[in-house]
Amino acid sequence: MKFKLIFLPLILPLLLIFISGFTLNHYTIYKVHDEDNNVGSSKSSQAWNLELINLGESWEITDGNSEIKIAVIGYGMDILHPYLMNRIAYSHDFINDSKSFGDENGHDTYAAGIILSIAPDVSLITAKVLDGDSQDYGKIDEAIRVSADIGANIILLPIAVLKPEPDRDYINAAQAAINYAYSKNVRFIIGAQGTGKSMSYRFPGYLNGVYNIAGTDRCEKHSFKSTVSDLNFISAPCEEIPSIDTIGDWESHYGTSWSSSHVAGVVGLMLSANPYLSRSEIEDILRENTRRLGVLGHDNYFGYGMVDCYKSVRAARDLLYADIFKLSIMNPFYDYNFYYQEAVHNTKNLIEQKAHLILYP
Repeated sequence: MKFKLIFLPLILPLLLIFISGFTLNHYTIYKVHDEDNNVGSSKSSQAWNLELINLGESWEITDGNSEIKIAVIGYGMDILHPYLMNRIAYSHDFINDSKSFGDENGHDTYAAGIILSIAPDVSLITAKVLDGDSQDYGKIDEAIRVSADIGANIILLPIAVLKPEPDRDYINAAQAAINYAYSKNVRFIIGAQGTGKSMSYRFPGYLNGVYNIAGTDRCEKHSFKSTVSDLNFISAPCEEIPSIDTIGDWESHYGTSWSSSHVAGVVGLMLSANPYLSRSEIEDILRENTRRLGVLGHDNYFGYGMVDCYKSVRAARDLLYADIFKLSIMNPFYDYNFYYQEAVHNTKNLIEQKAHLILYP
């Protein structure tokens, strides 16, 4: 009996840690989905593309956070669109230096609809650097810097130019802008290589720090709209993708702008679940949780495979949970969910959060 009593203080903490760890991995956090203000509440349940990326139970973890901002740099959005007007945190026309503008060809409005069908509660930044069919890319670097300065967490560059090739000075300026964005609060920059010959390299997707997304059809075959390139990071659907147009209807279009928009939405959910993710952590989670489509590892058709939304969001959430858990190991009785939500909503920085857990259970 004395032997058992001596070892009880050692066994009890280990048992509590085991039970807490099990709860950690199987805990459903919260759902704050607003049915009245969701672009895809009725459509998304029927959208094949969202099934293909395994949106699944992601919304049981989070359906977004308005503090997470996704900047879309391209043709500008229809800022008065009924589905978008309450989601746009900042807008600017870098061509005419104006905050009021529309979307002549519907491109970025369409991209926004895809993003919000995945992460309906994130906020959007829209930056207009192209005008209709214009090939003037001279404002992209400025738009990247401004987006970073006003708090963008994700930048989407759903544009790809093969000709005319920007001059070297401008390429260097754009690369410097991307480096600057990562030095601020931007965690991930997403691009696309578009349609073209095998191994073609398109600006700005070939810049260092831009993650290009390949496209597939609904059968997970390589899309004719997607370039075969060693720059492809992962894949997402890009054919017959349902989204909104500038007059409020739903349409279906093709292109790697839409595969990159899917991944922007997924990363938006990941950062909503864990706002402390670094660029390398986002990259690792996306890569390690893909569904293989081509050869084992990386290939030029699909990158590392099809993005898996639910697995990626869950991995992001669990990473934050594990971080909090490790540094509060001395107090196994605190409320995981309370401190998780405190961290997610940025009420303290993570270092203060960890100290609070240890000192003030």
